[in-house]
Amino acid sequence: MAEKLIDRYGDRALEVLRRNPYQAEEDIGGIGFKRADAIALRVGLQLNSPFRIEAGILHAIREAANQGHCFLTDSQLIQATRLLLEYVV
Repeated sequence: MAEKLIDRYGDRALEVLRRNPYQAEEDIGGIGFKRADAIALRVGLQLNSPFRIEAGILHAIREAANQGHCFLTDSQLIQATRLLLEYVV
């Protein structure tokens, strides 16, 4: 994983991970939400970080799409995101 991070971000890799570890999920294959979340918590990102919440919402939408859904109600999206974000690595 470190090699992928360095290939993508170069000498800014550590800076990117400290600022927003979820960016790696977007930019690099093989880094999913849970791995990015584990990194985020290790570097001290707060559980209520806007980066974490946004990544959780996007992950919930992607998961629903992968299951064949093309629409989620507000309450379905909120519930899926809450379930995802309430776990702690």
